[in-house]
Amino acid sequence: MALLPAAATAQSTLPLVGADMSLLPAILDATPTPPYKTRNGSALAAAETLDYILTAGAFTTLRLRLFVDPSAEDVSDLAYTIRAAQQASRAGAGVMLALHYSDTWADPGRQDIPAAWRAACDLDVPCLAARLQAYTTATVNAFIDAGVRLVAVQLGNEIRNGMLFPTGRLRNLSCGRAGQLGGQLAFDGAPAAFDAIAAYLRAGLRGLRASRGAAAQAILHIDRGDCLAITRSALGPLDARDAVAGFDLLGFSYHPKHHDGSLADVEAAMAGVVADYGKDVALVEVGFPYTGGRFENRSSTWDWPVTVAGQEQFVTDLVRVMEEVGRPAAPGVGKGVGVFWWQPELVAGFPVPAWEDGRYSLFDRDARALPALLAFADRAGVTPGGGAPPCWVAVLSQGPKVAALPPPMRPPPLGPTPAAGG
Repeated sequence: MALLPAAATAQSTLPLVGADMSLLPAILDATPTPPYKTRNGSALAAAETLDYILTAGAFTTLRLRLFVDPSAEDVSDLAYTIRAAQQASRAGAGVMLALHYSDTWADPGRQDIPAAWRAACDLDVPCLAARLQAYTTATVNAFIDAGVRLVAVQLGNEIRNGMLFPTGRLRNLSCGRAGQLGGQLAFDGAPAAFDAIAAYLRAGLRGLRASRGAAAQAILHIDRGDCLAITRSALGPLDARDAVAGFDLLGFSYHPKHHDGSLADVEAAMAGVVADYGKDVALVEVGFPYTGGRFENRSSTWDWPVTVAGQEQFVTDLVRVMEEVGRPAAPGVGKGVGVFWWQPELVAGFPVPAWEDGRYSLFDRDARALPALLAFADRAGVTPGGGAPPCWVAVLSQGPKVAALPPPMRPPPLGPTPAAGG
């Protein structure tokens, strides 16, 4: 099941489009004067900022990350993330919840077991899987009970190298080496690590389906959306352990800074995954800088220049690729269903530190919206300027087998801003 805003038609080829803007509420809370501006330079009030971003990009969905028990330096705890999700729901957007299953960031190089789980289970895989399942159910229930329009839940973040290290740890693998070896043998640590990862993924699926948000799409996320060999090396052994079939959508990342594949490689990887598994696919994390090419050692090999126009073209090209993935001969929705930008809200000089000094933002150094934000709206089935209003229609795509989503709920009144990490 995919969701479209009323401004889009049933033929919209990318029903899940948006951004991970997990830090936007923290920025607005900490800034005494509204920091953001429209493309034409008009100042946005704090209450207008989210609505403008949704409308300018015709975004349908916001991705929000959640840590289990973060430190005070990380705001992405349960209370803060529910509040951000309520705000997104009020603005008419669906919410994609990204569960990191860690007290801090989880990515290919770091997948730490939450401290409370480690204390209770040590390294016992069945015990950790039971904890993960119970946590998933309780967490999803908390969002549903808060009136959040939860459309998708990502079970783990960039798990190509495993989950809950060291129990499910696989050694990092280059794209070339994956192509040479192939399959399960490509990763050190197999098969025991794959057994653990599969147990965690199956537990996450059970936890989601046992929750009051069972109709949300389940997403399995790995990072290398530019390398079919790595994708097959990671997913094949998990599929053999019955840990892929239950997912509705396969999500990927693509950051040219970290992933050396070209646009053609992304296109080939997405087509290959669809051919292998027949599932919907989405790029749930993408990013490209609009300035500072001198800081990018490999930028001369990229398909796009590090400029404002290059960033805009990056969006246009990825939207086109995803629109064409698995597209049927007759008009209709294909198997590519979404693209999500990574942290468009971070601007240098704001109270919240900006990754790469804000060069990957969709706002420039004066906090004025960049053309790349508007480029998201240039996709099939979207009315120009139509944005993402609060009226939703459900549209069945060819992949997920979900019968129906619950109707939108009005969230309860928002309380005071929770303390960071609290």
